[in-house]
Amino acid sequence: LSGLYVYLSTISLSDPEILEGFSNSQNLSALTKAFSYPDTVATAWAHFIAADLFVGRWIYLDGLRNKVFTAHSLLLCLFFGPTGILSHLVTRKVKSFFSEDELVDLLATSNVDTK
Repeated sequence: LSGLYVYLSTISLSDPEILEGFSNSQNLSALTKAFSYPDTVATAWAHFIAADLFVGRWIYLDGLRNKVFTAHSLLLCLFFGPTGILSHLVTRKVKSFFSEDELVDLLATSNVDTK
């Protein structure tokens, strides 16, 4: 996926019109024009998929570690990105409210158990 992203980025940024759209990012119409090219849209799509996979993996692993239901959050993450993260954080909070078990934060601890 990263190779595809590099390839598509190189193609997109070699076009002077697309590059102009990104160099003037304060102008929404220029940015919109830059994203009107198929190569740029494909690059953005590869970027979104990579981000969704990374965040989805974190949601999945966190759910396994803490025994939190994640199917709905993973679907939301896949289709609506940040909404899936919010859904998982809310689900974690609800579970911790009704459970006596302390939830482990995967970002704050190592994956090695010290028991």
